[in-house]
Amino acid sequence: MTFWQRFRSVFARGKVPPADPSMFMRWPWMLTAGVNVTPETSLEIAAVYACCRVIVDSLASQPAEVYTRDSEGRKTEVVDSDIGYLLNVRPNPECTPIAVREGLYWSALTWGNGYGEIVRNGANKPTELWPLLPHTVVPRRTSAGRLFYEVTGADGQVKPLEPADVFHLRGPSLQGWIGDSQTTRAGKGIGIAMAAQAFAGSYFENGTILSGYLTTDQPLTKEQIESVGSEFHNKFGGAAKAGQVAIFQRGTKYQEAGANASEAQLLETRKFQVAEIARFYGVPLSLLMDPEGSQGYGTNVEQLYLTFSKTALGPWASRFDQEATYKFFPERKPWRCVETDLTRLTQGDFKTVIEALKLAVNSGLLTRNEARERLGWNTTGSDGDVFLVESTAKRLEDVLDPPDPQPDSAATSGAPTVKTGDPVDPDDTEGEQPQPPTMNRARTLGDPRQGRLW
Repeated sequence: MTFWQRFRSVFARGKVPPADPSMFMRWPWMLTAGVNVTPETSLEIAAVYACCRVIVDSLASQPAEVYTRDSEGRKTEVVDSDIGYLLNVRPNPECTPIAVREGLYWSALTWGNGYGEIVRNGANKPTELWPLLPHTVVPRRTSAGRLFYEVTGADGQVKPLEPADVFHLRGPSLQGWIGDSQTTRAGKGIGIAMAAQAFAGSYFENGTILSGYLTTDQPLTKEQIESVGSEFHNKFGGAAKAGQVAIFQRGTKYQEAGANASEAQLLETRKFQVAEIARFYGVPLSLLMDPEGSQGYGTNVEQLYLTFSKTALGPWASRFDQEATYKFFPERKPWRCVETDLTRLTQGDFKTVIEALKLAVNSGLLTRNEARERLGWNTTGSDGDVFLVESTAKRLEDVLDPPDPQPDSAATSGAPTVKTGDPVDPDDTEGEQPQPPTMNRARTLGDPRQGRLW
């Protein structure tokens, strides 16, 4: 079946033909702006490399924690977990965890798909995770629609792998089971950036760049021209000779050379393409060391990373966590999951963190040990697991409808009741309500049972 026959069959039946669904993986790379855009060549653009690097470095360096959930959805971290050891300590005898996750994220960000081979023991438990080069793996479906992966080894041999044995980190996808390449989606913008970069390289390599030039109305011989130029450079050239007064002979004048329109347009084009590529990857310009990118955030680094986590890091972390949860814990009971911890990227400075934790502890939202764990500190024992609350805190219902005051023990025992204030003549109280006693405000606030507020 030819390419166009396959193309027509997709729209005719409304689905991808099962014979060779890898046609999307082998789509010819886009030729735009006179350059061929591929995952490898796109990384030659500084903006593309910087966007991928800041996403990969931010995600790969964060711990992937294992949790269990009960029937009510409450989660508890599993400290001693074989999967946690595989993800955070040693995924295989040769690679560190950050190296494996870097390979997965780099492949997914450029090729659209990151692959890793899962090695299992006799009990079908994952014991190792090995990264695979993206161009050596081709997802396929059988005639019956069953998914499998063809992996080409270093010796050229092709072996099939079951989906359960392949860690497949997919990029944003229209199909669901195969990720779309960011390089292809942003191909036109990357192509323009590559063309501008190639033009700039050729311009500076072959073009003539002048800081200024000397002019004269008098005809000069070749020897005179060389003499004037050499004399001018020797006398005024270099930073050490800056600030000297120039005196010209033979009617010569000096004129500084400025950038022409084509040079200015080239610079604007390259600047615009940096912002265009950053939009494709969801990376703020300030994280690409662009001075104009800080205008929207100023010095609010916490807000910057919060936006970055929502637009870029969060979706990629969710793709990784969901794939790891399903491939490492396929059974539903007990309910276990993998979650990448991004809290360290969104927290503010130390003073802000301390004030927020103090408020959470005093409000009864966190215990002291939980607050210390968020700081990476050791716990203080069982006393730190007690929830605290400020003594002045009250229930809302007690404020709106305070309970009736308790009877005074002296009144119930038959003892005379002592009232504060001026004495009142019993003959003058007819038809009037007795005045309440004067109460201590601090006592009222401390114990609502002593009387109403105010």
